Amino acid sequence: MRSLVVLLLIAFVASACQAGSITISVGQPTPTSTWTPTPTVDVPATTTAQAQLTATAQAQANATAQARATVTAQAQATTNAQAIASATAQAQATATAQAQATATARAQATNAARAAATATTQALVAAINAMVDAQTARPYTQKEETVAGKPSPYVTTFYPELDMKNLAAEVEFFNPADARANLWDFGFFFRASKLDQYRLVIRSDKIWYLLLVDTNLPDAVDGKTITQGIVPNLNLAADGTNKYRLVVKDTNGFLFVNDQYIGAMDVSARMLSGQFYIGTGMAKNANFPGLKLHFKNLNVKWLQ
Repeated sequence: MRSLVVLLLIAFVASACQAGSITISVGQPTPTSTWTPTPTVDVPATTTAQAQLTATAQAQANATAQARATVTAQAQATTNAQAIASATAQAQATATAQAQATATARAQATNAARAAATATTQALVAAINAMVDAQTARPYTQKEETVAGKPSPYVTTFYPELDMKNLAAEVEFFNPADARANLWDFGFFFRASKLDQYRLVIRSDKIWYLLLVDTNLPDAVDGKTITQGIVPNLNLAADGTNKYRLVVKDTNGFLFVNDQYIGAMDVSARMLSGQFYIGTGMAKNANFPGLKLHFKNLNVKWLQ
């Protein structure tokens, strides 16, 4: 009996030392228990991973927010740029329209002024022609003449011995030289005396001027310039001619070249009657070797 108990105890101990399951059957079947290994949880590692995931998610959220902000800023910048471009284009269009309007207004004003000046000139010329045509006195005429040039400082002149205060004179003058080689001039002398005279000079450089030569003046040699201007339609051809016309009435004088009105002059400084004649070589550098005074169709009329 004791031996049996010992054997059972040994058998029980041996079974307990095995890694498998233990089955004890004493009359009735005993349930079997199975052992399953449970994984070990690394708490620090899990916390780190979760922190990394959280950081990654936060970074992604930040990146998304930054991207959205960038897109929004770009959209706003695009909108602003479009607004600025639109405003600039509008301003440029407005400025262009204003400039065009100003240019149009100026052009209209200029055209109106030119039209008024043209109308005034036409009225003046018509009045001058009417005044000259109203005089019935027979004019002095000279069909054609050539006068040999005189050496400097003398002026080459044709002297018809006409004494008058108011006059209308016309003459066609032959150019004495090529204007590119020699400066030349042509002139009217009127209300002239031994002491003073008016000289109306037209030069080949297209300048005209009125001188009052007075021996009582400091500049008596060259005379005092009363007025001057430009002759735009002067014919400068070496074999060409120019038609000159001078009208003098009381305090006013008027110059025409080639049937075109050129300008007016004040002749109020000398109101006495005097000699009338024509000449060339009046400027010092317009008196050159071979110069001569050649003209035709000189007509001089007395005016009341």
